[in-house]
Amino acid sequence: MYALQDEPERGGRRLLLVTTGVILAVGLQGGGLWAAKTFAPKPSEKKAPIKMLIYKPPPPPEPKPEPKPEPKPEPKPEPKPEPKPEPKPKPKRRPKPKPKPKAPPPKPETAPTPKPPPKKPVPLQVGLTLSSTSAAGKGPAFQVGNTQMGAVGRTAKEAVTARATPGPAVKPQPQAPPVRKKARPKTIIKPKYTRAGLKAEIEGTVTLLVSINARGEVTQVKILKGLGYGLDQAAVEAVKRWVYRPATVDGEPVASTSREKVEFIIED
Repeated sequence: MYALQDEPERGGRRLLLVTTGVILAVGLQGGGLWAAKTFAPKPSEKKAPIKMLIYKPPPPPEPKPEPKPEPKPEPKPEPKPEPKPEPKPKPKRRPKPKPKPKAPPPKPETAPTPKPPPKKPVPLQVGLTLSSTSAAGKGPAFQVGNTQMGAVGRTAKEAVTARATPGPAVKPQPQAPPVRKKARPKTIIKPKYTRAGLKAEIEGTVTLLVSINARGEVTQVKILKGLGYGLDQAAVEAVKRWVYRPATVDGEPVASTSREKVEFIIED
């Protein structure tokens, strides 16, 4: 009985002792940490002075003075040629007197030979002749004979005023007109109907002006009368692929223009 009664008292004491020990341990540890934090020496902060230096770039070097050009030496004056002494004039020699020509010996007297009479100059015959005129000429009449130069007699001759007999008049032949042939299509390509033209049931003719070169190739196509709905452009594209026999003038191929009609008919 007494043993059982003493056990609860021992258990309460043990619990009190444990609780008191825990509180003491926590208090000691917390106090130690607080003391360590409070009395720990603070790190010393040293203030270091900051020096600022201002860098100034060195001044640029002064430019060197340009060397002065050396003065060119003055050309030395050419030495003047020494004057040559003038030659002394030679004394003139007196010309020797020429000997007088001797007189020819007198010729024996002979009978003088008679001189031939002087020939009369033949006058130059310059003028017109009947053989130099043309039968078909229509110009003015001239005198025939020596009428330009030479000796002319005292009495005047009658002038020849008769004209040459005119020949048959020659009429200029008229030139034949050149033979021209038009360009004709050799290869024809039919155009295709457009969807808009088929839907609207458009029929008719597109008139075009086609330019053709000397090789029979189509160079340009112009629309003179159209139908619309894209049919005009379809006709132009088809005619551009046509091949022609080129037009000719006197058998030679030349460039030309031709008016073509392209028909659009809806076939059933």
